[in-house]
Amino acid sequence: MQWKRIMELALAITVAAGAAVGVALWDEWRVAQDFHKAWMLLTRARARAMEGGTGPVTVRFNSPKAIVEDRRGVVIESLDLPTLNEVRFTTTQGTRMIVFTGGGGQTSPYNIHLHGGDFTFQAWTGYSRSIWIHCSGGMSEGRNDDWTLNPTTPSAVRF
Repeated sequence: MQWKRIMELALAITVAAGAAVGVALWDEWRVAQDFHKAWMLLTRARARAMEGGTGPVTVRFNSPKAIVEDRRGVVIESLDLPTLNEVRFTTTQGTRMIVFTGGGGQTSPYNIHLHGGDFTFQAWTGYSRSIWIHCSGGMSEGRNDDWTLNPTTPSAVRF
């Protein structure tokens, strides 16, 4: 009888541990999916801004949504990003947004910080991935650690 009880307990512990690992992997997969969807959304937004005379294009982050708008404020597309954890991007137009200019798709004319900003996706386990939007409009994985103020941005419009 004792042996049967030990086996039942071992099975319950194994199932619980497997479920915990499964949930953790699923949550990290959600971060990877949101990262990829956001990367593609930003690529499309920048490409749209670079189309002849259609820029600027704004991407606003209202957790957990990213909303792409044209220069008139008309929504072009939106995306749910449930793992969006932090947005560190400030422009002359407001916080938690990126503004891609017409022509080259740069963000520098609107940036408060010289080298752009970033945003981070995070899982419950603490696993995270970030996208850094550079002043040129390009992107890379990681965080911006240089918060030098943009000397061309008038201080009167800084938030």
